[in-house]
Amino acid sequence: MPAISACVVGSGVSGIAALKECVKQGFKPVCYELDSEVGGIWHRKNHTPTNTPAVWDNLITNTSKFNDCYSDFPARQSDTMYLPAEDLCKYMKSAVEHFDLGKYIQFNTRVVKVSILVMIHSVFFKVQIKHSRGSRNTIVLYRN
Repeated sequence: MPAISACVVGSGVSGIAALKECVKQGFKPVCYELDSEVGGIWHRKNHTPTNTPAVWDNLITNTSKFNDCYSDFPARQSDTMYLPAEDLCKYMKSAVEHFDLGKYIQFNTRVVKVSILVMIHSVFFKVQIKHSRGSRNTIVLYRN
C-alpha cells in the first residue's frame, strides 16, 4: 500500500462518503473498519456476538432513499421509498464496489486512539490501531 495521506474511521454511510471524496481529491487513504464488512451500524451482526452497536431487526429508515443515497450513485428505481436497514447496507456494499473503494478498507481493525502532535510548523496525527488478531500498529500522518 502506498504512503497514507488520509485516514477514515469506519465504513458506514459517512465513512464511505469520506473515503470516496478522499480518493476523488487524490489522497492515498486508508479506512479502518472494526467489523468484517462495510455498513457501520447498518450491518446486522446476527451471525456473531459483538459489543458494537447495530440497528435492530426489521428497522426501516425514516428518511427517503433520495436522502440516504450518494448523489453520484442513486438508489435503484425498484427500491422502496424508505429502505429497510438490510437494503441500506446492501446499497453501501454496492457503492464500495461501484467506486472501487474496497482496496482502501482494512477490516477487523479497531482505532484505539488518535492524537495530534504539533511540532513547530508541522502537524502530525498519530493513529493507534489494533487488529482482530491482536497485533497493534501506530500510523503517523503528516500535515504541513
